[in-house]
Amino acid sequence: MGPNLMMAHMIEALLKDNDIVAYVRGETLNFYSGATPVDGMGPAVYLANDEDYGRARELIENFERARDSAAAEGDAWQCPSCGEPIEAQFTACWKCGGARPE
Repeated sequence: MGPNLMMAHMIEALLKDNDIVAYVRGETLNFYSGATPVDGMGPAVYLANDEDYGRARELIENFERARDSAAAEGDAWQCPSCGEPIEAQFTACWKCGGARPE
């Protein structure tokens, strides 16, 4: 799973954890783009309800701020749910989706 696909699934999980119906589309399109990536050929997160856009955008912006802050601090962490070691820039476990402890 490439970094863009992994991030798309992390955002999808974040939204679902906050009762927003979301799904990832275009997971395999990048395989067909050849050696040179084409804009719009990668994965994207879609919302089932347009009314959720404002709240989803706010959640994603908060997620990105927390990720950037954690990366700046440089402290790796261990997932409290499954014990997986996680790099500092991530706010959710890549393995089980568990949230980074405060």
